[in-house]
Amino acid sequence: MATSRQAKRSVVQHTAEVPDQMVTKMGRALAEIAQLEQELADRVDTVESEADKQQLAEEADRAITDAVTDQGLTITQFNQVVRAADDDPDLRDRITAAIRAA
Repeated sequence: MATSRQAKRSVVQHTAEVPDQMVTKMGRALAEIAQLEQELADRVDTVESEADKQQLAEEADRAITDAVTDQGLTITQFNQVVRAADDDPDLRDRITAAIRAA
């Protein structure tokens, strides 16, 4: 258990000093993801069958992955920064500002 906590702290410490360029990329990706979520929320109301819902979910997963990778980020990088922002209010504020600027 101590090893797990140490690993988490290591990731957080490593990603807490996220460069401005990565924050900008995160902001752009998150802004696009928010837009995608809105579009999908509108579309999900028109979907009736389970097969169509599954297809829409798969389409959403691909679109979200593309939003991240189109910014030059890997999914792992994206997830690490999101986790770091959970524990770092300053990083969270920087990302929020980048989303607004996107």
